[in-house]
Parts: sequence; structure tokens; C-alpha cells
Amino acid sequence: MLPSANSVSMFRTDPFTSTNSSDWIRQDSGVTVSLYDVCFANNQFVAVGEYGTILESGSVERPALSGQYVAGSGVQLTITGGTERTYRIFQSSTDLNSWSDLVVLTNTTGSTHYTDASAREFDRRFYRVLSP
Repeated sequence: MLPSANSVSMFRTDPFTSTNSSDWIRQDSGVTVSLYDVCFANNQFVAVGEYGTILESGSVERPALSGQYVAGSGVQLTITGGTERTYRIFQSSTDLNSWSDLVVLTNTTGSTHYTDASAREFDRRFYRVLSP
């Protein structure tokens, strides 16, 4: 359980992270001083602490996935998001329970494409994008 928004925001050295706002994991910050506060702006987190300590995360920009059916080719999927990010993308599923990786790509330009030619073999297929 994390402190409520009304509590003092000082914490020792280890912040918590979550990918779903429900399950939280303690992370090793690598610092030995107390951290006082964390803020989020411009797609990154910044933590400040004792003795002028400042920690910055990398970009946490969420990717956007879009797709369209292209006759004779399959489904063309497009990821738009942070550059130089590696995506374990294009996972597919026919039932939303079991997921399979289709391809791993690095987004070098802000937008990258993949065509799923095997999509024509299924009555329905779902897609998602993950960043390791």
C-alpha cells in the first residue's frame, strides 16, 4: 500500500512502480539518501532528495497502436510513440487470453509499421503492443 496523497511525500531510497496501478513493486533507486518528492512531466519522472539529489527516468511515453486491413496483404499495424524504443509488439490473440509475439521492432522515427499477412487466416484477431 502506498501513502495517500495527503501524507508526507518523503520516502527512503526505494520508490515503487506499477504497470497497472494495482500491483506495486519496490525498485532499487541506487541512491543512499532520502528522496523527498516525485513529479511527472514531459513523459518522464523526476525525483528529488537530500543534498541536491535529482533522479530522472527515461521517457515513459506510451505507444499508440493502430491498424487497417489491406486487401491482399493482411492487417497493417502502426505504432506511434517514443523514438529509439524497442517494442515487443504486435502480440496477437484470437481469444484475448493467450498472446503470441509476432515481431520485435525498434521505433527509430516515431512511427513504425508491420504487416500481419497471416491475419487473413483468422475470423478475428486482436493486437497489442508492449515495451519490455
